[in-house]
Amino acid sequence: MIKGIFIIDKWSEEKIDKIVDLGANAVFTGYKNLKKNLMRKLQKKGIKIYVEIGLFTGEELWQKYPDSRPASRKNDLMEKIDWYAGVCPNNSQVRKEKIKIIKSLIDDCKVDGIWLDFIRYPCHWEVLKPNLTEYCFCSNCLEKFKQEIGGEPEEKKWVQWKCDQIANFVADARDLIDQNGKNIQLGLFSVPWRKTDFKGAIEKIIGQDLKSLSRYIDVFTPMTYQKMCGKKVQWIYEISNYMRKMTNKSILPIIQTEDKPKKIFEEEFRQSIAEAMKKPSSGVIVFFLEDLLKDKDKLSGVKEAFKAC
Repeated sequence: MIKGIFIIDKWSEEKIDKIVDLGANAVFTGYKNLKKNLMRKLQKKGIKIYVEIGLFTGEELWQKYPDSRPASRKNDLMEKIDWYAGVCPNNSQVRKEKIKIIKSLIDDCKVDGIWLDFIRYPCHWEVLKPNLTEYCFCSNCLEKFKQEIGGEPEEKKWVQWKCDQIANFVADARDLIDQNGKNIQLGLFSVPWRKTDFKGAIEKIIGQDLKSLSRYIDVFTPMTYQKMCGKKVQWIYEISNYMRKMTNKSILPIIQTEDKPKKIFEEEFRQSIAEAMKKPSSGVIVFFLEDLLKDKDKLSGVKEAFKAC
């Protein structure tokens, strides 16, 4: 059973000691946060390290590669939604840059797994009513579709092609791991939607075809942020169970610790941990450590749940 904690900011000795005290056996963190001396300290205590890499997101990529800013069917350029700035998944420069980072993580870092994040078409989904504007119809996408498929982007072919673009990137990451020969798991943070949700938006809007992706992914991590999505805690288990049936792969849900503007009540937070850890789940990732450290009740809830496993 994986008992994971996500660190979003820089590592420190204090944070490492707290993770050990919690009884966690896995740490997830952004690739820019890795510190080799603290990694060794965790690994000596039997705690595995999984690194997250954000892919098709970030306003800095719009500035670096102006043609990476997604376009709608009406050719309107995407605007930032709160903190979120989606990036065209078919921009060749972005894809090359991200593959290069993944290769360096595989070659140079002693990690147990690499988790692909924002591996999708643009959508700010972590809200009650997500904006389902379809992207991307930039000139690069339209030309690539024309060369590979031919004709205009008729819906059925277009949706399949979009899903293929996402799966092809994941396949490239899988190949890099296999070619290196290291025992590194490949994980994916998946949008927690079923095919019936939002009229098939998981494929039509997001471009995540779970069955296709399961050919390359070892562990799927549905982002079951139930408070942000306005769901009951039971939904966490329902999504995990659904993804297990769709992929036949290990499922490791990630749950939220904070809920803006309201705080999660202690009892509901404890229930969310229990729902996340129900079989067929392989465990849970608690997002995130820095928020837990602000709330003794939530911290003790995680510690109790981890110690009980």
